Amino acid sequence: MFDSNKVLAGLSATAAALVLSLNFSSAQAAFISVDSSFGADTITRDTDTGLEWLDLTQSLGLSVNEVADEFGAGGIYEGFTYARGSDVETLFFTSAGITPGLQGPGEPAVWDLANLLGITEAFFFVSFGHYLPDLSSPTAGLGSLEPILPFGDAAASRAIVDDNGFAFDEGAPNVGSFLIRSTTPTTVPVPEPGTAFLFLTGLAALAYGRRRKRF
Repeated sequence: MFDSNKVLAGLSATAAALVLSLNFSSAQAAFISVDSSFGADTITRDTDTGLEWLDLTQSLGLSVNEVADEFGAGGIYEGFTYARGSDVETLFFTSAGITPGLQGPGEPAVWDLANLLGITEAFFFVSFGHYLPDLSSPTAGLGSLEPILPFGDAAASRAIVDDNGFAFDEGAPNVGSFLIRSTTPTTVPVPEPGTAFLFLTGLAALAYGRRRKRF
């Protein structure tokens, strides 16, 4: 026999589970370390933007021109492109939540992101990488994460996105490149809690209405 009370109870439980799952998923970390053809944990996936970042250590010493020559089919960096200054700023200051500029004592978020992207200068514990300015420019910018920076008797952290004028044909042994590629979402979008609750309540009302018409 059709029991409307059971239907309503089941739908309410489903709605509650939906709300809990949404709250849980929103608390997940923004970054996932991923294996690639370059090796284990060589990609950092930003789940906030859907971008994958290749470790800076995979392009050390190469100029912007040398890296860009490998973007085509069969190239070392096929599928990747250069990050723009705005991409790097979003990665540093929005997704990672780093406070721009100099911070003391060392900010954990700087350490975390630097370790994900790869330490390019071990002596100063710095991650350096080229990026392309958002406006047309004959030179590349330099983004850096410095987990430990000598600062008097203490240590400080610093996150900088600066157009310092690296020529496109200029490389440095401790500087990599901020290379990105887009990912295709594999999850099905879940309705907002309010929308899901209204939808399920409507279904329950329809079911109850059909039952009443039978009597």
